[in-house]
Amino acid sequence: MSENIILTILNIKKKQLIMNIKKCNELTIKFGVSLSDEAIERLINKRFEVLKNTGRIEFDEGILKKLIEAFCDSPYIMQNNYEETLEDLLALNFIM
Repeated sequence: MSENIILTILNIKKKQLIMNIKKCNELTIKFGVSLSDEAIERLINKRFEVLKNTGRIEFDEGILKKLIEAFCDSPYIMQNNYEETLEDLLALNFIM
């Protein structure tokens, strides 16, 4: 497969992930947390980085949306640490 095709596929996948994570804000805003477009972009980039570094792959939408849904109502997560917490959870998920 040529490098251009791979980049195109990754860009399409990234756009799909962005849309899915943006939809999560509808749920999470009820708990006082949400992600900006920039935060979503950083988290998705982190996801791709962690996958690459661990040599793993994900099918479907992956774990990020599930982490958001599982932890958004935690009393220990506030807006000021929400993105960082998700980033840590994402990294831990692929290490284990």
